[in-house]
Amino acid sequence: MLHDVYTYLMPRNCACCHAGLRQHEQYICVPCLKELPHTNYHTFVENPLYQRLYNLTGIQLATAMLHFNKDTIVQELLHGIKYHDREEAGYWLGTWYGKHLRENNIVFDALIAVPMHPIKQLERGYNQSEIFALGIASTLQIPVINNVLIKTSLTNSQTKKTKEERYLNLLDGFALQNEHLIANKHIALIDDVITTGATIEACCNVLNKASNIQLSVVAIAVAEY
Repeated sequence: MLHDVYTYLMPRNCACCHAGLRQHEQYICVPCLKELPHTNYHTFVENPLYQRLYNLTGIQLATAMLHFNKDTIVQELLHGIKYHDREEAGYWLGTWYGKHLRENNIVFDALIAVPMHPIKQLERGYNQSEIFALGIASTLQIPVINNVLIKTSLTNSQTKKTKEERYLNLLDGFALQNEHLIANKHIALIDDVITTGATIEACCNVLNKASNIQLSVVAIAVAEY
């Protein structure tokens, strides 16, 4: 009875299709869960994302949970997490993907989320990449370090820029501090969606200044580019 009253007052909707969730469903309805286009990149090192990023960053591993395409449930899911206060779905996805990483013996010493500029994060209220990272970290039992890589410039939206324009937009946009916290460690850089890889490249260029660091990349989704 109490559950029915709560559901009436605070309806629970699918983060992908917005249909009402049944009692046993969490954040995403069963039909949408079945439609999610998993990459399975965590099961093989030489995956397309790794091949795309390796020459840019020298990373150890690269993986993303889902394939991203426009006008799909994945885009709706990411937009909900990023713009519509569905951060709890992002955390849940992180815990879910963390289990896949653990089952495939993928381990890191710590995670770092791609940072937002403090002004943008204040406006939004949270960093969606950090929310995903916290979910992964809770499963892998490792820390999320948020005071090493910082966003120093308030850049314009990357959405409609070319790869070259994105890179130039991000040039000198990140800085490293407290680098002793990541020295001699394997760090996974966490992002929400990877398109051209310009943001990842810019972040890795900064993080690689730390002593004897190993870098990997994990994202919620990756777009074909």
